[in-house]
Amino acid sequence: MFCRIWKKIDGRIFILLVLLIPIFCSCGSASDEISSRSVSKNFLDGPIQTPVKNQKPYHVKIDEMEWTLVPVYRYRLRGILVSSKSYGGLFSDWRGDLAPMDLAVVWGGLAKDRLYRRLSWSQANRWYYWSYGSDFPYDNRWIVKRSSNTHIIPANDEVLKRIKKIKPHQPVDLEGFLVKVQGRKGSKKYWWNSSTSRSDEGNGSCELMYVTAVKKITP
Repeated sequence: MFCRIWKKIDGRIFILLVLLIPIFCSCGSASDEISSRSVSKNFLDGPIQTPVKNQKPYHVKIDEMEWTLVPVYRYRLRGILVSSKSYGGLFSDWRGDLAPMDLAVVWGGLAKDRLYRRLSWSQANRWYYWSYGSDFPYDNRWIVKRSSNTHIIPANDEVLKRIKKIKPHQPVDLEGFLVKVQGRKGSKKYWWNSSTSRSDEGNGSCELMYVTAVKKITP
């Protein structure tokens, strides 16, 4: 649930045309960004998904909630971060308690030569959004296959702390598992399943990832 969408009315896709006004500013050092020359081809190829063998479930308890995380694939999320959103905190729901962050990541043709910067990216309510001008050379389907919104379940506080340090336009390299989640609080039961495809869209198309390691990027 909660994933890729764009505005669609009566079966027609409407794109808001915007006037692009040059804005010059300085925001951080040059190392906050990444060029296509500083990332290996394998990194630009995007996420890696492989079968799991004899992987035991993970058990997590958050307050009164008990969770069983069943790995369905080993997963390595690689790409460029375009947006991140925190959902944890005092007023979060059970999804925010379990997966307190979402990462919108691009790879492949979107990451090469920083093409993703010609789009505007945002996140809300566990979805991610984009918009672009009339001169953008590709359609929404092309973007779907080269981007994802991943719900992050950190293995521990240190993993979450390191993920929060990643800024937009910086590379991402996370290791862990795509999982299906079963939860219980008293007599109430909950579930949340990950997508296992990079080309699906709509409800259920986001990845739900249990992150065990944040890899150091070495261009």
